[in-house]
Amino acid sequence: PTTDNDFFKELYSDSGLKQATVAIFYTGALFGLILELGIIWYERGGGNQRYRTTINQLFSTLSWIVVSYIIFVYIPEGARFLVGPLDPIICDFHVFLKNFFAACFILTFDCITLLRYVFIFKLSNFTVINDDLIAKFLQLTILLLSVWIATVKRMSVGRMPLAYSICAGKNPEEVQSISRPDKVIYKFDIPAFLVAASVIFNVFVFIKIYHPFIWTCLLYTSPSPRDKR
Repeated sequence: PTTDNDFFKELYSDSGLKQATVAIFYTGALFGLILELGIIWYERGGGNQRYRTTINQLFSTLSWIVVSYIIFVYIPEGARFLVGPLDPIICDFHVFLKNFFAACFILTFDCITLLRYVFIFKLSNFTVINDDLIAKFLQLTILLLSVWIATVKRMSVGRMPLAYSICAGKNPEEVQSISRPDKVIYKFDIPAFLVAASVIFNVFVFIKIYHPFIWTCLLYTSPSPRDKR
């Protein structure tokens, strides 16, 4: 596609602030990469740790997901700003990667929360745990589930998201479901359900872990009957 056929040509017009915008965009991407790679380096032994727990390895996985998102999603979005609309196939894969990395991040974060809950309330003997084996199993499971989630959303019937239209420079009204051109049909948004379930789960675990401390603080700070006299 050329800039002449770009539906969002005005949005990406060559204004005086374009160079500054691009510089800020890629500077932020560079600092993000350096920060996340630093976290990975520290977790893998940069801090002279003797032992890598499952939770530590999953935190490192989170950083790898962010690094991958910056390289394969964030930077291509900057390239679209510079060179104009990208090929529709590239844009299709770009949207797939967005959903894939989002699912990876949420599932990994939820696994960390679940492990904290298990270690605090359910498991007292940590010596029976093979951290490396559990980490590898969870990472593989997260990978497969994320591919499934992204694939189901891509293959479901409905309009492609706005991000696809912007990437390809197409009119969103033209990226409508062929089977029902008279009605807007959105794709089955599993990532949205995943986010909602993740929020509920994390709030539940947070309350379960910290409610004794919150209750103690409330009792400590509340006035006693003698103070009311």
